[in-house]
Amino acid sequence: MKPALLSTMPLPRIPASSRRNMAAIAFAAIAVGVGACSSNGTSSSSNAVIPSAAAGHSTPPPYTFTFAPVDYVQGGNSTRVTAIDERSSIVTGVSGNGPNTYSGWTAHTPLPLSTGFREFKTHNFPSASGTYLAAMSSGFYQAGTVFSPPPSSGLSCNACGVIHDNQGSGNGYNGGWCGTNRCEWTFFVDPNQGTGNCAVTEVTGLSDQSLVVGYYEQGASNCGTQAFEAYYTQSGEYYADFSVPGADANTTEATGMNEEGEAVGIAQFNGHLAGWYYRAAEYCTDIAAPNATATYPMGVNWQDQVVGYYIDGSQNTHGFMLMNPDAPRSNQIWETVDDPLASNFTMVSHINTHHTITGWYKDTYGTLHGFVGTCTSTNCNTGGSLKKHKRGSGPHGTSGSSNCIPSGSVIWKRR
Repeated sequence: MKPALLSTMPLPRIPASSRRNMAAIAFAAIAVGVGACSSNGTSSSSNAVIPSAAAGHSTPPPYTFTFAPVDYVQGGNSTRVTAIDERSSIVTGVSGNGPNTYSGWTAHTPLPLSTGFREFKTHNFPSASGTYLAAMSSGFYQAGTVFSPPPSSGLSCNACGVIHDNQGSGNGYNGGWCGTNRCEWTFFVDPNQGTGNCAVTEVTGLSDQSLVVGYYEQGASNCGTQAFEAYYTQSGEYYADFSVPGADANTTEATGMNEEGEAVGIAQFNGHLAGWYYRAAEYCTDIAAPNATATYPMGVNWQDQVVGYYIDGSQNTHGFMLMNPDAPRSNQIWETVDDPLASNFTMVSHINTHHTITGWYKDTYGTLHGFVGTCTSTNCNTGGSLKKHKRGSGPHGTSGSSNCIPSGSVIWKRR
């Protein structure tokens, strides 16, 4: 089966995600707009290491960040930044408050980040009710979900996973840079997805190797979820389900991945919502921030540092950064990452190799603002090297000394 590839001149679309409890995107996109650092300016925060139940291990200084709001003047009152490229120069995100109002966009900065992001461009599938861009790779590719695609698309899904390629030159796309030959939408519709309201496949992560992760819904009414990984070639699409050990049935979702194909996600474990991390045919499971009622990993970089958010006992939402997700719990290092302008609500959506993070926060008026956080501490990887840590260097768990379970390689199937 050849991938569902539409080479069109994309018109404005609107991103939305029917289930995105964890990754709401908001950034109204209207052609090319003027730039957009909010009037709040930048602010710095020294984040705290979350107290761990286990003691007796050394804790390095926490990472610190300078936060810059990213608000598009035509973006309405809900802005979320979902990902940033490895050069820290292009971001993607969404505006809107639901599947019928989501609109995807990209923006760039000429560097340094203090100059702000500008030249916002919409990326919406023609005539769909919404488009939710959740991930990006190398600046020219975004991935996410298209909601209620038009009948002319021939897609049998209420929500369909997608990769959008916006390379090219010319004025064929909203007067921007996308030429007619490279404005392409490659769709992922898992053949195991459910029917009726459960006809849903969502893409949440993307790598440069034509790999995506996400989840599909099952059944016809209850719509349980199953995490998957997929890749595409000119000859077809190939899918594999993640089999997360110990996870309750029909509760897994993949939420992000890095360039090596390592993935993070969420699941219920005996009724408790927590995270999981997949690398090299091993699953590190039941990843939970100390004293949290629920933990949602959202992204992972090449150095196996995981970001996301957790809910505390007072139902406040905090961003986090986790070092050593494959180590025993006593060697895991959890750090709270809250935007200083937030009112008990911060979500961290992505981290790149430079330790630049993205996400969004809610202010005292309940308005959502996107942000980009630049790492400012001495342990930042300012060089942005893509070379991974060697296994066994530092406190990473190896040879059974971790919370990871070998579970065999995922089994690829062409569907």
